[in-house]
Amino acid sequence: MLLYWLNITLFVILLDQLTKFVMARNAGVTYSITPFLNLTWTMSPSAVADFLFSVSNSPFRALTRLSIAVALFATYLLARYRSQKLFCVALSLILGGVLSNAIECRLYIQVSHFIDFHLQGWHFPPFNIADTAITCGAFLLIFYGLQRVRAARS
Repeated sequence: MLLYWLNITLFVILLDQLTKFVMARNAGVTYSITPFLNLTWTMSPSAVADFLFSVSNSPFRALTRLSIAVALFATYLLARYRSQKLFCVALSLILGGVLSNAIECRLYIQVSHFIDFHLQGWHFPPFNIADTAITCGAFLLIFYGLQRVRAARS
């Protein structure tokens, strides 16, 4: 069952890297999908890299170590709680998103974003598939925790 959860992680990484590659090849082109959604490629400094530059003179080494530690801990949790489907889906999504952004940050010191939500001139900060996976995983973890609290009260 652990392999199943790690396959979800790998799928997120591959999907994110593929979409970033496709959008980077079309840099400078904006695709209007709906009146409130565009796809347009941008690069921005990674928040993790910014943080690590401020606390370490070797941010890439620190980022690599942090990513490895998170991946090992998440893999341990996936193996230990493999029967908790919602928890494992959430953790797999988060792990895939974190690792995919870490790969790009390690390679380019920046992370590409291309999903642009906007409404009447206001633009939400651009994001990517990895960011979406992390956000969905976080919401699923909250939902999972609320379910466990409710079950404990019953």
